[in-house]
Amino acid sequence: MSREPSDAPVDPDGSGPSTSRLALIFSGVLLIVLVIAGWVGYQSGQQLQVSQAQATLSAGLDTQWLLAEQDIAAGRDRFALQRIEYIVSVNPAYPGATERLALLRASLEITQPAATITPTRRPSSEDPAAILADMQRYADEQNWDAVIDEAAHLRTLNRDYEPRAVDQLLFQALRNRGVARIKGDEVELGIADIDYAALFAPLDQEALSYREYGRMYLAGIGNYGLNWARSVSALSELYAIGPYYKDANRLLYNARVAYARELESYGDNCAAAEQYRLAAEMDAGGDGYLQPTPQAAVATADVNCLLTPYPPLVTEDPNSTPDPNATIDPNATPDPDATPDPGTQPTPTEGETATPAP
Repeated sequence: MSREPSDAPVDPDGSGPSTSRLALIFSGVLLIVLVIAGWVGYQSGQQLQVSQAQATLSAGLDTQWLLAEQDIAAGRDRFALQRIEYIVSVNPAYPGATERLALLRASLEITQPAATITPTRRPSSEDPAAILADMQRYADEQNWDAVIDEAAHLRTLNRDYEPRAVDQLLFQALRNRGVARIKGDEVELGIADIDYAALFAPLDQEALSYREYGRMYLAGIGNYGLNWARSVSALSELYAIGPYYKDANRLLYNARVAYARELESYGDNCAAAEQYRLAAEMDAGGDGYLQPTPQAAVATADVNCLLTPYPPLVTEDPNSTPDPNATIDPNATPDPDATPDPGTQPTPTEGETATPAP
């Protein structure tokens, strides 16, 4: 019986499969390895992003706690109360936050938080697809709190379910809630929301502008009554880009007048006149609150400025250390009342020879 010749390619020496078949097998194995490596890299990237977000949020809570301590020391208990309430809302187990919140409410005679009306919500589902659908529905209703809560619930059940869609809805909710808070009375919380939203996608110009408004506003009121120069500086920047954000124009007007009076008390009448004049030039706004600065104050400061010695007298610091590299002016007129230093050798004039020290 004759045997049909085989169509399978063989090596010339007949010892095994062809080189092309081995190359095909190697390519398949390499493709599988690359797919596995890509999946591992994606998972690592997701875990790194979550870790970075958690670290950023934790650092933000620590910053709010330090600012609350500063508010309490300066007597701004209501600002401190808002910060502590935010900390507790994010992390109820934050060390000392619950006790401090109770003390602040007691000192301000607040027995319970003010009641807020929140949109109705359906009970949370345990199906990731249903939760994502609820997130989209809440986003359409602009119920940003519900979107954020549902995202946290979904991530608890299945962190890997539609991560891009969840991140996009989270960004939308955090960004819009942050802008709304900055426009309202929760400026610090709004800034924190927008900072957190920036972890998911680049911010648009409106969100960036309102975050900057909020930061300048907080810097202005944080120094209000404590450091008029810093308060005027921060509120001036805010007034330049957002003159009608909250009560920025009122705050800046009052801060400039108070700063001018402070400068007058220091004898800096020229700078005081400038602050009075800037206050007088401010736009009164729609409500007409701002009244023109009394012209008498401007005129008095201007006259005092003209009477101020020029250049201003410089008081020498008795504790200062003389500069050993300073060059003595040969044309300077010696002070006849000055007491000579016994350790100083006189400088020889032209034609004289210096006497060496013994």
